[in-house]
Amino acid sequence: MVRFLSLSRILVSSAGIFTAFWFYGSAEVNLAYLLLTLTTVVYMGLTGYVSHVIFAEEDARRLGWEIADRSFQYEVGFANLAFALAAVVVVAADLQHVAQLTVVLGYAFYLLQASLLHLKKYLTVRRETGYLIRSVLLPLALEVMMIGFALVGMGIV
Repeated sequence: MVRFLSLSRILVSSAGIFTAFWFYGSAEVNLAYLLLTLTTVVYMGLTGYVSHVIFAEEDARRLGWEIADRSFQYEVGFANLAFALAAVVVVAADLQHVAQLTVVLGYAFYLLQASLLHLKKYLTVRRETGYLIRSVLLPLALEVMMIGFALVGMGIV
């Protein structure tokens, strides 16, 4: 189940970023922000929570983590859930796109730090090509696009 959730996060967020870019230059720019928020924060956050908390043991094995103490996994899962719930509130309250993009930006920075930790693990311990692609390169590409989209959409860049 965890592998499915992990793969679905990459696919759904990629589709969300693609469609957000598709609508960005059109009159439907607000749809772009909504799709970006729903796919990269709400979906990724909720499935990240489920992976790290509900399926903690399976997720620990997948990531090569110790499974004796799951406190760290729960903390990561709760952080994912917190961002997802913040995004749900922003969308449900129909707040301006800047609020949506702020949540996207915060979540992207959080995920970027996790990817950098995975890169360190790849360079020092887990020298597997699949791990590099799945846990470092694909997430980094998504995070950079999320950050870029948010900064441009907020008028910062």
